[in-house]
Amino acid sequence: MGRSLRFPAARLVWPAAAIGASGAGAVLLRVPFMHVGLGPDEGGYAYVAQQWARGARLYGPGAWVDRPQGLMLAYRFLLSVGHGPWAIRLGAVLFGTAIALMLGAIGWLLKGPWTGAAAAAIYAVVGVGPHVQGFTFNGELAATLPATGAIAASLAWRRSGSPVWLVLAGLAAGTGPLMKQSGFDGLLVAACVVAAASGPGRWRHLGVFTGAALVPIASSALHGLSVGWSNYWFAVVGYKLSAASGARPREVIARRIDD
Repeated sequence: MGRSLRFPAARLVWPAAAIGASGAGAVLLRVPFMHVGLGPDEGGYAYVAQQWARGARLYGPGAWVDRPQGLMLAYRFLLSVGHGPWAIRLGAVLFGTAIALMLGAIGWLLKGPWTGAAAAAIYAVVGVGPHVQGFTFNGELAATLPATGAIAASLAWRRSGSPVWLVLAGLAAGTGPLMKQSGFDGLLVAACVVAAASGPGRWRHLGVFTGAALVPIASSALHGLSVGWSNYWFAVVGYKLSAASGARPREVIARRIDD
């Protein structure tokens, strides 16, 4: 009897260890890039974050950037750790490793432990590819972590029913667009998971999820009000629309940013 009770738990040890090994592999594959020079985007984000930390008004003339505050906060934190390229690349190591582990959890929850182990291993290797700039700390990587976390938390909620997972899913989903404007894919997928699994309480569960997702988004909007709504809205929304319309980026920025 004791042996039969221990067997299921023991059977899960190996895939869990494989996912952990993939996380370690993700670190080892990314560490060699920590002292490679920063790319243009990384350098620009680092400069804006540094100016913001020194007192410049974000989205003003001295600290203008076409990204939401979440990415800039991440850069400010990394620059508080160190001022070399390694500090920025540390963010890429941490985020890339966390994404590999999250994908392992998603695969596990969807299809089983070995599916999770395979998903984690694939991303640990493919995700660092230089041809996709997987070793850089860009907006895509930064947005992928909360998006992946939102999906993993929503699946954990579907399995356990714990409202804590539902709130975490919403918070993570709302954080994705604050790293990059296009990072709302995790929000959409997690919302579909909640809607499909809710049953009779669908609207109540969706309400909790939506309310949690609005917390980071509302915080971003409130900060935008404090620094000047016009500049904030143009930076995170209007600039891309202007560029898509064929306007020259430098002229658009110079015309729209006030002192």
